[in-house]
Amino acid sequence: MKKLTDREENNGREAVERVLKRCFLFENSDLRKITDDPEFTLMSYSSGETVYCRDEYERALGIIIKGKITVYKDSGGKRVIMRELGVADTFGAAALFG
Repeated sequence: MKKLTDREENNGREAVERVLKRCFLFENSDLRKITDDPEFTLMSYSSGETVYCRDEYERALGIIIKGKITVYKDSGGKRVIMRELGVADTFGAAALFG
C-alpha cells in the first residue's frame, strides 16, 4: 500500500464519487458527505499485493476505483480463484452489515 500525493488524493475523491454513482449501495446518497468524512480513506495497492484476508477483522467497505482484484480461496494447499472484481465492485460489506 502506498501513500497518495495531494493531487492523487483529490483526483481519487472525484473518481470515487463517479464510481459510487454506479454502485447500487450509494445510488441515492450525498456522495460529498461520504468523501468529506474524516473516516474516509483512499488506498492504493500494487499488483499482487494482498488487500484483505478472510480471517482479518476489517470494518471497512472496499470499492474498486481502478483496476481489478482477484478473490482467492486456499484449498488443500492450492490457491483457487473464486471471482474477479472490477471498477465499482465492492468488497468487505459483510463486515459492515453482518
